[in-house]
Amino acid sequence: MSDPAGYTVGWICALPVEYTAAQEFLDEEHGNPSFVSPNDANDYMLGRMGEHNVVIAVLPDGEYGTASAASVATNMLASFPNIRIGLMVGIGGGVPSASHDIRLGDVVVSAPRGGESGLEEAINYILEEKNRRIRRKYKRLEPITNRLFLPDVIHHQAGCAVCAADPSTLILRNERVDDEDNPAIHYGLIASGNQLMKDALIRDRLAVEKDVLCFEMEAAGLMNTFPG
Repeated sequence: MSDPAGYTVGWICALPVEYTAAQEFLDEEHGNPSFVSPNDANDYMLGRMGEHNVVIAVLPDGEYGTASAASVATNMLASFPNIRIGLMVGIGGGVPSASHDIRLGDVVVSAPRGGESGLEEAINYILEEKNRRIRRKYKRLEPITNRLFLPDVIHHQAGCAVCAADPSTLILRNERVDDEDNPAIHYGLIASGNQLMKDALIRDRLAVEKDVLCFEMEAAGLMNTFPG
């Protein structure tokens, strides 16, 4: 499909690895657009997902944050004027707490609480259907990699493996059992800002004060630009 007016869903990714993963969710690929508006330098992949024609774009390499996301969204809407639903999907920093058992590989959806989703089934289907290279790259990591450190632990420059060698730095959690969702889908507040959240103490304080489930760096730039 080559008509830009036929696309109604816009999907923005912050990182190339997210962009690659997003394309695997397309039921049909339409390729790159043959025409975009003047001065639109976005990298696009077009396709169909179910009954919806989707435009997927990625932030320029090395650029992050709200300003870059807003620029990509503005250009996308200029080239594809009939987009009615805007999505920002990618990797975020989860906030585990006593109330929300968020773990590596889980999904957080910015939405009112109590929602339902078929996301787990969709993720599993995509991984089963795609080729082995994709499955290896995007498969769920082993539980041993899902380490939750105490918030006051200062991480060694050599990496998490050095910190994890001392069990006293870890918060121990039981493994999920077979009848639990894995990955789990969480619904609630996602906090967005221009700086990467690296301070676990500030992270936990905001989680208590605002009931934040996840931190990311681009969505706030889309609030006044992208359709919800």
